[in-house]
Amino acid sequence: MMMKDHKMPHDGVMMKDGKMMVMKDGKTMKMDEDMTMSNGTKVMKDGKVMMKDGKSMMMKDGQMMHMDGTMMK
Repeated sequence: MMMKDHKMPHDGVMMKDGKMMVMKDGKTMKMDEDMTMSNGTKVMKDGKVMMKDGKSMMMKDGQMMHMDGTMMK
């Protein structure tokens, strides 16, 4: 039996070619405003991430974060 999870849309934000992209409902568009994820993590349109605990990081090309604020591995 084959699983078809790869066709499920993954909502989140992703750094692609140096630009932040938003993936929602199977559509990908350029991120045009900062976003706050459901766990309080803030993602800026330049790729900077501010965790709720005050830690910050810069997203690297290919990294994705889900809307709940968890990084995809």
